[in-house]
Amino acid sequence: MKFTEYSKIIPDAFHGTRLVDAESILEQGEFAFEKNPDHYLGDGVYFVEGAEQFALDYAERKFPGVPVAVIRAVVTLDRCLDLHIPEHVAAVKKAQVLLAQRTRGNVSDAAAINSAAAIIRAHVVRSPFVRKGRKGPSKIFPGSRIYKDSFIYLCVRDQEAILTLMLSCKVDGD
Repeated sequence: MKFTEYSKIIPDAFHGTRLVDAESILEQGEFAFEKNPDHYLGDGVYFVEGAEQFALDYAERKFPGVPVAVIRAVVTLDRCLDLHIPEHVAAVKKAQVLLAQRTRGNVSDAAAINSAAAIIRAHVVRSPFVRKGRKGPSKIFPGSRIYKDSFIYLCVRDQEAILTLMLSCKVDGD
């Protein structure tokens, strides 16, 4: 696969978490690297691009009743597996096919993305995401082609791609 490196920086990447964890992250200057086969974009630290409120909503849903915070980061996309780019999507599909042949089973998005990202040594995975409600994705008005709860996820696989960290907001628990 032809891989083109970006010279793009995302100045507003937001990560929602418990306030106590946010304070620890800011003090240490790094995140705990998460590995979970159910993660959407594979292993790494998740951010929402340019949408602080989505990160805050996530933290409040995941940690009800406790103080939460949003960390703002500046992230570089120098080596990015970008799922807006057809060749990158094809690389993930190829990884999925190869893994399915090897394991003779279903392959999750996360496993296929981890495999493709490892091959190209991606530091960040970037992908659109549409959150579904009970009846599917919500549009901004009837007949619209724009989804209300859509955003761009970043999964930082190498913390060297995080250039700066700062507290963006905090909310006391109920």
